[in-house]
Amino acid sequence: MASMVLAAQSVVVMMILTRAIGIEEAGIFSFAHSNANLMYFIGEFGARRYQASDVNEKYSPSEYYGFRMLTSALMVAVLLIFSVHASITRGYTMAKTLTVFFVGMCLVVQAVSDGYEANMQQKGRLDIAAKGAFTRSSSLIVAYLIGIFVTRSLVFSSALAFALAACSFLFTVFRYSSDFGKRKPVLKSTAVKGLFLALLPIFITLFLNNYIANAPKYAIDDVLGDEIQAIYGFLFMPSYAIGVVCNFIFNPIIVSYSKLWTENKIKEFARLVGRQMLIISGLTVLALIAAFFLGIPVLSLVFGADLDGYRRELCILILGGSMWAFCTFFTTIITIMRKQNTLLVGYLIAAVAILVSAKKVVTTYGISGAAVLYTCVMMFLAVMLFVFCALGIVKQKKESVG
Repeated sequence: MASMVLAAQSVVVMMILTRAIGIEEAGIFSFAHSNANLMYFIGEFGARRYQASDVNEKYSPSEYYGFRMLTSALMVAVLLIFSVHASITRGYTMAKTLTVFFVGMCLVVQAVSDGYEANMQQKGRLDIAAKGAFTRSSSLIVAYLIGIFVTRSLVFSSALAFALAACSFLFTVFRYSSDFGKRKPVLKSTAVKGLFLALLPIFITLFLNNYIANAPKYAIDDVLGDEIQAIYGFLFMPSYAIGVVCNFIFNPIIVSYSKLWTENKIKEFARLVGRQMLIISGLTVLALIAAFFLGIPVLSLVFGADLDGYRRELCILILGGSMWAFCTFFTTIITIMRKQNTLLVGYLIAAVAILVSAKKVVTTYGISGAAVLYTCVMMFLAVMLFVFCALGIVKQKKESVG
């Protein structure tokens, strides 16, 4: 339920915005939401799956909390710098600048909460963490419903969403976190240094993963405007939902994967990896069929926008979304293997390629170019990461037999 509400957040908000204020406001929110998701990885810093899979408790919960506070503070600083810089160099209005900032602050709350939720998951109580995530995600939807219909202001609604998200965290996840150890953050130089060095490769790969997914949106923001941004956001929504749903299926069993790996049960570990790949593949096939026959009429109805003529782009983005899900999954598996340094080369190549080409491709081919570029880069990454996973499993199996 928490994952479904998280996936539905931007859908519901954009539905409200398109009908109540206009498609350009929906485009601003779409960009702000994507930018916030990218900034989120600064606050999360690749720690969630590492912490949840730390079954031997190399670091204490308080040390993880302390590290998360530092990275969340860094996220706020980067978000503030980006907002001010964009208002100067990209000509953002004050309303768009504040919207980008407050939507980002909602994700700062999520980054802080995620540290406490990871500890609950590590202790076998993902259910409590999920209740808190469900409440926080629901409060954001409620905030936009109230704010938009009462004030017709996207800025006010985004500020209200931030306030409700913070209150939700304090009265749910933070309130019950003391049942799982000391909840006060502790800053120890040795722990901060150790976590930074261990998590830096994961952070870079996850940040680049999300940047690659959002690079077409930055290019659209530069050259095509908020209305086209909204249309691309509508088409991208099912692709984003695939990743969220796949994470929902995978997240509850991260600890199980970690235990199998640390206990050297490689055969069972490989079987679980294969099963998850089949699940993602099956969801992709179903999504492609639904997108081809029903996608455009349904999305047009849901968002109140004319999306005729974009069926091909929708199907391409669905395929790209499945590749994104595979990339995230394989990155997690490689993290559990503690081989995260191997991820950097491929992600850096993909990020440089899309950074150099995105603006030119979007300028020349518009939404079609953005969709094809996104999917091709994600496909390259998925294949590369699969090879890394397979080699890691084969190597560990040989060592365990030897």
